[in-house]
Amino acid sequence: MNTATNSIWRLHIKTAGVDPFEFCIKGNILGLGWPISTSSENESLDWDSYYQLGKEEYGDRSWWSAVNAIRNRMKKDDLCWSRDSNANYYLGRVLSDWKYKATQEHIVADVVNIRDCDWKKIKRGAVPGAIVSAFMPRRTLQQIHHEKGYSKFLWNKITGKNFYPIEEESLDIFGMLDHEETEDLLFLYLQEKGWYVVPNSRKGNTLKYEFSVVNPENGEQGETQVKTGTGTPLNAEKYDEGGQVFLFQSEENYKGKTPENVVLVRRKELLSFLENSTRWLPEWLQNKMEMVQENKQ
Repeated sequence: MNTATNSIWRLHIKTAGVDPFEFCIKGNILGLGWPISTSSENESLDWDSYYQLGKEEYGDRSWWSAVNAIRNRMKKDDLCWSRDSNANYYLGRVLSDWKYKATQEHIVADVVNIRDCDWKKIKRGAVPGAIVSAFMPRRTLQQIHHEKGYSKFLWNKITGKNFYPIEEESLDIFGMLDHEETEDLLFLYLQEKGWYVVPNSRKGNTLKYEFSVVNPENGEQGETQVKTGTGTPLNAEKYDEGGQVFLFQSEENYKGKTPENVVLVRRKELLSFLENSTRWLPEWLQNKMEMVQENKQ
C-alpha cells in the first residue's frame, strides 16, 4: 500500500499536435507541449538544459505554469484526470519522474514534457460533478485541491488493489460531498418527491437560490438553497417571501424562525433517501456511499 500523501490533478491534453490525446493514452504517458526548437530529433534534455532553453524561447507565464507543475509539483503515484473531445474521462496514476522526449512521434503529437502514466477509462456515471467542473478552467495542468479521496477510492476499486489508503477520509457521507455534489443530491431528492427541477434556473449568478422547482400536480413554484460545512449557517427567516423554499445545511446549522413557506430538509431524510435509492443513483454517488461504508468497518 502507498503511504505517501498524493495529489489529484486535472490535465487538458490539447496541444497543437496531431491526435495528442490518443498519443498519450496509447503510449501510457501524460504530457504537454512546448518543445525546444533548437534541440535535435531524439534529443532528451535534462531539466536544467530544458529550463534555460525554454525560458529563452517561451518566457511566458503559461509555459512556466505548466512545466513547473508537471516537473516540480507533480509526483510519482499522484493521480490525474483527463478527458477527450467526446467527454470520455480517464484517470491515470503517475509512474515516473518528468522527462523531455523529442522524438519525431512526440514532436508530431506536440507532447514532449512527459511522465509515464497508467490510464484507466472511467464510465461517465462514475465521474462526479466536482471533477467535471475542474475541466472548466483553461489552464493546461492544475491540481484539484478540493478532492476528498474519491479518486483514490475509485482507483483502488477499478484496479482491484488497495494501493491508496483512505483511512483519513470522513465517515460522514455529507463530509464526502462538496457543495456542487450536495446540490445534486438535493436535486435528486426533490425530484423523487415529485418536484421537477427547472434546468435553466441552475446558474452560478443566482446568489439567493441554487435552482427552481415546480410541482406538476398543482403548478406550485419553489426555490432551493444549499450550504455546506460548519461555518456557513442558513438563516431561514431570509426566505419568508414567495412560494415554497427548500433549505438544506449539511451540518443542520440553521438560524432564525422557520417561516411557513420554508421546509428544512433534514440530514436523516437525505440519508434515508440515499440508502433506499442506491439501485438508480448516479454511480459516483453510489461509490461515495460505498467508500463511507468501507471506512466504517
